[in-house]
Amino acid sequence: MTYSDFLNWKQEPVTQAFYEAMGIRIEDAKETLAVSAGIDNATDNFNRGFIAAYAEATNFTVEDVE
Repeated sequence: MTYSDFLNWKQEPVTQAFYEAMGIRIEDAKETLAVSAGIDNATDNFNRGFIAAYAEATNFTVEDVE
């Protein structure tokens, strides 16, 4: 994959929609943690991991594959 390929892919409507959906899910998980943190440690851990994983995916760059 070239840098140009990556930039073109990032501009595709389906890619942008996917990134937007990940952002919404991150915010939903943050809201869940804000409201219910401490009730169930396993759920808290899941949500923290979910947020971290999606945040990592949204920050992906072409340099990450080189």
